[in-house]
Amino acid sequence: MFFNAGFIIVVIGCVMLLADAWRKRWGYPPMNWRGRGAVSSPAFPFKVMGAGMLISVLIIAKTYYDYQSLRSAYESGSCKLIDGTIKNFHPGLRVKGKGNESFDVGDAHLAYSAFDSSPGFHQAKGNGGLMMDGLHIRVQRCGSDIARLEIIDNP
Repeated sequence: MFFNAGFIIVVIGCVMLLADAWRKRWGYPPMNWRGRGAVSSPAFPFKVMGAGMLISVLIIAKTYYDYQSLRSAYESGSCKLIDGTIKNFHPGLRVKGKGNESFDVGDAHLAYSAFDSSPGFHQAKGNGGLMMDGLHIRVQRCGSDIARLEIIDNP
């Protein structure tokens, strides 16, 4: 699931604009978005929306950069191939942001979180993932990310 905080800020700016338009239509004075003290400018909701759009663009660019980095590492063959049977499988918790899912394949220990924003594999058992003890898999691992996962034999 992709979360973009900038989108929420853009929505807040839109609500601010609608509130100002509604107040103007019904004859109320414009909103003072700064609270007590100086009156905020009519451009303030547009500034909020602009900041939200900038944050959105930065988050999307960072996500794309991470994806491209992992993809180019996989395509260049710099990922490590791990082949074997899953042992010591520990499913992640269903509570958001808590608990990494982990398992061992041969001498490699792999761990990920379902709530991680990494571009690699991170689908936990509680969210429909297929990992379990005894499953024979082949993994292409680039750093700490799983670039490719193949299930060879499902017991």
